[in-house]
Amino acid sequence: MLRHLELVNYRGFQRYQLEGLSRINLLVGENNSGKTSILEALHLLASGGHPTVFAEIAFGRGEVAETSDEGDRPAALRRRGLSPVVSHFFHGHELWPGGFLELHTDTTWGHLVGRILELDDIDPERQKRLPFGISTMPSPLVLHISRTDVPIESLDNAVPLDDDGSMPSDLLRHVGSRKRANREEGLPVEFITTDSLGSQRMGEMWGAVLKEGRERDVAKALSIIEPGVQDVAFQPQAASGTSPAGILVGLGGVRQRVPLGSLGDGMRRLLALSISLIQASGGLLLIDEIDTGLHYSVMGDMWRLVTQAAIDSNIQVFAATHSLDCLQGLAWLCENYPELGEQVCVQKIDARLSEADAFHADNIKIVLEQGIEVR
Repeated sequence: MLRHLELVNYRGFQRYQLEGLSRINLLVGENNSGKTSILEALHLLASGGHPTVFAEIAFGRGEVAETSDEGDRPAALRRRGLSPVVSHFFHGHELWPGGFLELHTDTTWGHLVGRILELDDIDPERQKRLPFGISTMPSPLVLHISRTDVPIESLDNAVPLDDDGSMPSDLLRHVGSRKRANREEGLPVEFITTDSLGSQRMGEMWGAVLKEGRERDVAKALSIIEPGVQDVAFQPQAASGTSPAGILVGLGGVRQRVPLGSLGDGMRRLLALSISLIQASGGLLLIDEIDTGLHYSVMGDMWRLVTQAAIDSNIQVFAATHSLDCLQGLAWLCENYPELGEQVCVQKIDARLSEADAFHADNIKIVLEQGIEVR
């Protein structure tokens, strides 16, 4: 489990540390303080810095460059649409030869370095090991991603860059898929964004729920909002990921199951949370704006669900919020379930400083009682 995280030259952080991390970590701070950036950094670490995860994050933020067919380029570089721009991952939003970013933790998997190399800096023998042809290089720059315990001579996760810092989308296939990267690293990770999980993704994850026989756990989670929930069912097309619809909920006193969407956004959020807690067993669960769609009155029960499931399934959770209600719900957990409160930590993020302020169970209650602003 991570106890320490350090970011160097990563997005808005020139050098920043989080200490005293626990099983449940709630990131708070002003807008643009870097909370989501930290969640994304953990996603990159868990994937081994896989280039497709860089691309996924960039697309999610709209950090893209328009591309079009270019007849004078090799066929592998003729592309249309949008390409992910990686320059925004580097402090100052600029790329330069020799530029780097670093992500460090105190775990065996938690070290990652991204370097900007020039083709001329790579000797001819090593150039032959690049996972793409030199003739297709759109610019002399290469993004080289490695663990700190992997020698720089290993170029498996090297990706050529355009002059604008974008990854040629067609060349991402040379470094495989994100799913393969996560499996090779052996660290499950689930990331719930502010848009929650789509029905298709939840359908793909439903297999893990069925395999472990934990359908009742999911129904119990949904009962936080709707006490009458008896079961959840995915229609075949939804469970196979071929349809955005088809998630049904059985309610006491109602003859037919009703569509999940009929019960509001909070139910979808809780469903995403409960399924992700099963899918992320033994790994990381990352949640942006954890309180999205949830009424203040269920915050305490939501934290009890998340914390107990994280303990039972050996998951470390990192979540972000702007909500005072969300913090008060966590304080309620610490007050009423002190054995669970021992597992939580609030980290106040401010990129203008060098280190986050950490608050554990006793301090969380005190700062809220005294009206001290920690968000």
